[in-house]
Amino acid sequence: MKKAILYDPDYSTSNIQWNSVDKTTINAIFQIENAETSDKYVIKNCNTGTYMQGMGGALGTKPTAGSNGEFSLSELATGQYAFKFGNGTMHANGHGNGTGSRGNLVSWTTGANDASSWFIVRATEVEIAMNSLGENTYATIYLPFAVTPEEGVTAYTGTVDEANSEVTLSAKSGVLPAANGYILEGTTTPATLTITTETAEIGTNDLLGTYTSATSADNYRIFSAVDNVLGFYTNSSTTLAANKAYISLATGTAQGLKLNFGGVVDAIESVETEDAQTEGAIYDLSGRGVKKASKGLYIQNGKKVYIK
Repeated sequence: MKKAILYDPDYSTSNIQWNSVDKTTINAIFQIENAETSDKYVIKNCNTGTYMQGMGGALGTKPTAGSNGEFSLSELATGQYAFKFGNGTMHANGHGNGTGSRGNLVSWTTGANDASSWFIVRATEVEIAMNSLGENTYATIYLPFAVTPEEGVTAYTGTVDEANSEVTLSAKSGVLPAANGYILEGTTTPATLTITTETAEIGTNDLLGTYTSATSADNYRIFSAVDNVLGFYTNSSTTLAANKAYISLATGTAQGLKLNFGGVVDAIESVETEDAQTEGAIYDLSGRGVKKASKGLYIQNGKKVYIK
């Protein structure tokens, strides 16, 4: 059995701390897993692949059977639980009046509605901050769980050509499997993604990603716009944020790769198709003709259009 916890503490790669919830900041994703001891659990940080070592909040390898990192859940009231580790009950130090001032997790006595009472709430969705360019909004994601985008948001995988000059994007409908990079395109911000346990095939995808923030390296190509042209570009001064996608190329190769939306090379303000299309006809983003368009993004007369 696995249960997911999604919240946004202030944490480093070595210790968890208390903070407020913000669904647009998903750099700290936690999951409850079965422990080595059959009737206990452990808490895994999905971003770093490390586990809580006990009520102090330190992160490290998966706790062994009988260690302080294994815990039991004690129900205090409806939906309220105490996390009881081998070295104490998990408590938010410096909690003040419950507004979430920062502090390490420490041991404390516990009861219903006090500072050591934890509410376990099912995480059903995340929100992705989108960046505007032209009439649309864009972002990349790389998540440790599968999601489905809300209506009006299109997700793409990408394949780099042999010349390392452009990335051909393929629209991916339905479930977006975990541990894959995607580009999101919509018209508003934030974009809402529903968390799911469903699975799906992904196919070829050259979009990589990171669960933790990373210093940009020579081989990184980061998603951005240069002169109003979206692509993946070298930017040594940019830190790649957690849960974002990038493309890796050998040092000394192309400094930038343009995006090809399934046969339509994107220059935002002027989109040219590679193959001639019938005047006025509507096509999906993979270049297939559409008899009756529903809400979403399409190609018409060589330009991207959004149908409400």
